[in-house]
Amino acid sequence: DVQHPGFPAREQLRASRPARMRAIRVLKVLLTGLAAVLIGLLALWPQLRTSTDRLRIAFADFDVTSDDLSMMNARYVGTDGNNRPFSVTADAARQRVPGKGKLQLESPQADIHLQNGSWVMVTADKGEYNPDDRVLNVAGEVRLFHDSGYEFLSKEANIDLERNIVSGSHHITGQGPFGEMEGEGFRFSKDGKLMVLIG
Repeated sequence: DVQHPGFPAREQLRASRPARMRAIRVLKVLLTGLAAVLIGLLALWPQLRTSTDRLRIAFADFDVTSDDLSMMNARYVGTDGNNRPFSVTADAARQRVPGKGKLQLESPQADIHLQNGSWVMVTADKGEYNPDDRVLNVAGEVRLFHDSGYEFLSKEANIDLERNIVSGSHHITGQGPFGEMEGEGFRFSKDGKLMVLIG
């Protein structure tokens, strides 16, 4: 039996056939699994999208129980009615009925860009976010920072993320380049150039 150089013998071909068959079977299983994952994503896509493309939700970990939906390290990113960016982060977020109603937030922080290019950051002990009207109410030790160098302290604040308005109706103290301030309520104007102190 003459062997031609460069061509494997029939015995070698027969010996390698089981390995090739195993590789083909593994590829079939992997491709079938990938197809199932893609079909599942296509089926779930309408539920994954929010009511508006301007808001994205991301989280590091979540837990669905019979009582509520819990998200750890939640982050909400979007734009307001004038396409200005904002973000809201929290150590934890809970929703009593998954996909419906308000979110209870632990240690929330909101970063809001105002009309004139300035920004306001708000931190608090707790908060409540309503995804329907995009309003964030925070309470506890509420701190407001303005990029012009001002810092304010109050017990509550209301943040309208759609209209880009930050306001509050509780006692507030603050300090910055102008000096020290105190009032019984406040409101940032929409352009970010004016803060009104009440009382």
